Amino acid sequence: MFTLEQINTIDKSYFRIIGSNQFSITLQSKNTGHEWHLLASDFRFASSCIVEHRHHHTDSFHYHGRYPSLLITIENIQSHDTWFINKTIQHQKQILKKHPNVIFHLQLKNTK
Repeated sequence: MFTLEQINTIDKSYFRIIGSNQFSITLQSKNTGHEWHLLASDFRFASSCIVEHRHHHTDSFHYHGRYPSLLITIENIQSHDTWFINKTIQHQKQILKKHPNVIFHLQLKNTK
């Protein structure tokens, strides 16, 4: 189960908390807009987080992984954001090389 103390440790400048209770937390990354649904999975002597992920709020969640704690889960989400942003920046650069007049609807910061 998630405690109120654990939920309060989530960085509100990085995430928007869509909903939370003792069994689940739904977050949205302010960097990518991706949504993350975290399910508390408690066993006798250990707890873990089951993580589901979606790219857009209209998509269905898909399984992303299981992590041993909320802290490690949050670190993994932030790592995923970094990977996704870098991948998107590289993709935009490739498109701009071929089509220099393209205007992206979603411009990412720091595309140099």
